[in-house]
Amino acid sequence: MSVFSFLNPFLLWGLVAVSAPIIIHLLLRQKPRPRPWAAMRWLQAALHAAQRRYKITNLLLLLMRCAIIALLALAVSRPHWGLWSDGGDLVILIDVSASMANDQDSNGPLQDIKNQLREKPFKQDRVCIITVGHKTSIISDGDSQSALRSLQQIDSDYLPGGLSRALEEASLSVITSKLRPHSTLLCVSDFRQDDGTAIIKTLENSVYQISRWQVGSQQNNAYVHDIPTLPDFVASQAQQFQIILNGQTEEIAQLRIDGGSPSPITVQDPMQVSVPPLPAGRHDLQITFKDEGLAYDNSLHISVDVRAAVPCLVVQQQFGYLAAVVDAAHEQLDYRQVDPARLHTEPLPKQGLVLIDSEVGNMERILKWTQQGGVLFAWSDLLEQHKALQELCPDLQIKEMPQSGKIVSQDAVISRSFAAFDFEKITCFNNAASCEALLHLDEHMIAARCRVGDGFIIVVSKDLRGNDQFWAQGGAPFWLRDNLRQSSALAQQPSILHSGEILDEDITLVYEDGAEFSFKKEQALLMKPGLALEKSSQRSIVILPNQEES
Repeated sequence: MSVFSFLNPFLLWGLVAVSAPIIIHLLLRQKPRPRPWAAMRWLQAALHAAQRRYKITNLLLLLMRCAIIALLALAVSRPHWGLWSDGGDLVILIDVSASMANDQDSNGPLQDIKNQLREKPFKQDRVCIITVGHKTSIISDGDSQSALRSLQQIDSDYLPGGLSRALEEASLSVITSKLRPHSTLLCVSDFRQDDGTAIIKTLENSVYQISRWQVGSQQNNAYVHDIPTLPDFVASQAQQFQIILNGQTEEIAQLRIDGGSPSPITVQDPMQVSVPPLPAGRHDLQITFKDEGLAYDNSLHISVDVRAAVPCLVVQQQFGYLAAVVDAAHEQLDYRQVDPARLHTEPLPKQGLVLIDSEVGNMERILKWTQQGGVLFAWSDLLEQHKALQELCPDLQIKEMPQSGKIVSQDAVISRSFAAFDFEKITCFNNAASCEALLHLDEHMIAARCRVGDGFIIVVSKDLRGNDQFWAQGGAPFWLRDNLRQSSALAQQPSILHSGEILDEDITLVYEDGAEFSFKKEQALLMKPGLALEKSSQRSIVILPNQEES
């Protein structure tokens, strides 16, 4: 930390005057004139001795003259020892963003500041302490003793940022209201997110001087980088999923289910989390690990829905292949049938599936239900009949000419069951990057899953509806059952967000303690890592640490 400076640094130009006595000394030097004299040799030795004394005396005189001028220039420039000088006015700007937080041993940059300031108490007449985090707060503004007592109130707010957040209009107004023309401003941070240049440039004309105090060291910190797709948690079945960690941790982590006793997990890359069989319902999982760095980002809290049979509504006029498959999979799919004429009055299954196997009228209610987290299965002719459905899947276009070939699934076992037959004249889709292909006919897509709001629409070629060859294959029923369950699980799994990321939609989040936070589209998600609910859809949201800060 550099704290020595000058209150009038522009007067240091006076040091140039030190050259004056040097120039005078050089100009006034006298060169001896040679004169013939018979007795000269007797005085030669005495002359040399006198010259040596003369040079030493002149040099000392020159140094004294230079020192006097330099001291005068320094005096008028008013040297100042900043933080540790007596008297004056001191304003301290402290960064309390996430990277300033404590580690496992309750040490950290913010704690270092408290310790050092307690060891070297303030000597200024006025000390003002301002913290910059989620908001800018005045912690103390008074004598030095009040400032020391207020240090204990300062804590990290676990949100991404840095001193550059003080440049926001509301924060800058708070800071400038406490600055005086004779103030010393001390900017304290680990300077991970910014080097302090912006805030110094903004405030340098408002005070006598500004100093930077860099604290903390770069420790090996680990944090949760991402959670790949969670599995379909089936009641009374063990499951496993992955967590992607960045950084080094201890070899053993801990898993708690619904706040119960911890069980050990071996930390790998990626980290495998095994979940024992659980009863149907919502369960909280908390994974905790240890590292050398920050402590606040060493825990992951997620909520999972463990389900028995998923409610499944089949809209049909007569029993067909689709209904037969769903009815047979009674342990995974809870079959219920409704006539198309009664669909408008039939309650739609919450967090379930609707399979349309007949012509229907108004689709508005079903599409709204889908956007709120439902999964809709439809044949491609329904896509052709309803403009509203086309608008939700704009990239999914039906090809004019039917294609032929072998059906290929993402599952190699199911693909092998189709490999014995060539399927002819099946309507296909143009490949759409916005949709996930579930079945191909050679390279042509014939079944796709499209994300719509919080839910999905699965669209399958109409030529598979009554295709005996397709349904006679052992893989077809398993393919349908597995994709229906998986799509429903994807629609219900928590959304993964990172603290500090820019949102692409308006969102209101509610924490477990009832605290509610609303954010607008294109606004930064400044939230503490943890588990929350999206207020309108009641969808679980897992907020991971800010990657730049961690």
